[in-house]
Amino acid sequence: MPPKAKYPKKKATAPTKQEKLPSDEVKNKAAAGRRKTGGSEPKKHLHPLKPQNAESNVGVQSNAAKLFAAIAAKQCTVVKTAIESKETREYDSGSEHSTITSDPAPNQLNECKAMLLKPEPADDPTDILSSVSSSNSLSVNIQFADIMKKLESIENNVQEMGKHQAKCLILGAQANAKIDYLLSEKAKQPTVNVAAKPQESLLVPVNSLTDLENAEKRCEDDSYVESVIREMGQMHGKNRFKTRGGTVCLQIIDHFVDRSFFRQCSWTGISKTFDENQKLVEKIAFSKYEKFINLFYRVIRNADEDFTKEECNKFFKQCLRNSKQRVGEQMLRLPAARNRTKRIPVDSNDYAEDEDDSEDRQAEGSNIEYIEEIVEHDHDPKRHVDDSNDMIVDETVFTADI
Repeated sequence: MPPKAKYPKKKATAPTKQEKLPSDEVKNKAAAGRRKTGGSEPKKHLHPLKPQNAESNVGVQSNAAKLFAAIAAKQCTVVKTAIESKETREYDSGSEHSTITSDPAPNQLNECKAMLLKPEPADDPTDILSSVSSSNSLSVNIQFADIMKKLESIENNVQEMGKHQAKCLILGAQANAKIDYLLSEKAKQPTVNVAAKPQESLLVPVNSLTDLENAEKRCEDDSYVESVIREMGQMHGKNRFKTRGGTVCLQIIDHFVDRSFFRQCSWTGISKTFDENQKLVEKIAFSKYEKFINLFYRVIRNADEDFTKEECNKFFKQCLRNSKQRVGEQMLRLPAARNRTKRIPVDSNDYAEDEDDSEDRQAEGSNIEYIEEIVEHDHDPKRHVDDSNDMIVDETVFTADI
């Protein structure tokens, strides 16, 4: 790099009238000289290319990037011209020399200034539309690419489904071939029509002492008992006749014991009937066959959970007591237990009464009250007197309305 040139210091002189107001060309030359010689510019320096009116600010403010690019290009041109026209001055000292470049031509600076100060035209609407359309086309291209990817995945899925469908068709064809083969083999075999036997009931009504003993032995098998409960449960269902166990008893007793067989039995085996020779007729003690009675009880419990064993024994006693009447019935309708009122007289002295009530009752000449209660029975109740509490009580029994 060549050494800086040394200039002799100039004496300060008063500026002339022409120098007081230097023109733009003079200022530009001074600035260019200072830049070439490495001098510093004054602090208060006005940019020679800055526009001085408001009209020229429109193009400069809207196209700032373009203006700075033009300035850089012109400066490069000026520097290149200055290098080509440089002049070398040598001093007598011989040890120092300076390279002085001539100032750029004024025409070039004026041309650069005019180009920079020229207002740029406003943006054309067509340019705006073209930019918008280009951005839209970019987004459309992206969406199109996404759609193409989805279509490719769908196509792959369709191909996989086609493969599975082909496999299913092959398996279906093989199954049809096997079915055809089996049908052809079956057609070759002779057909035999066998009439189906009706399903026999597990219960057979007891009609003799031997049948009763055999039924008692079968009841020792728990599987037989469960089968009978399931079979009889098809008639009344499970727990569908709550508080109506008497009706269920009347409807299924004929499946267990024949009506005529009850004439040969009594609950304890004691008979009250006499034969022609005036001798007591021997009867079968029905209460000894506990397993058979328990089977009947469990069948009733399946339909009515509130049914008790005491009620079951009471029902059998009533059937034995009314065996003669039951044999003569024609069984025109389904048997069912009937509800009737039962009048129980109670001594009024058992209740704490007010004085007024007791006086009214004494005036009427009666000290008996009647309480009505709903009971199940099948014939007129038998009345008897209980001497222990001086009460008239009606006997409650099961009845068969058959």
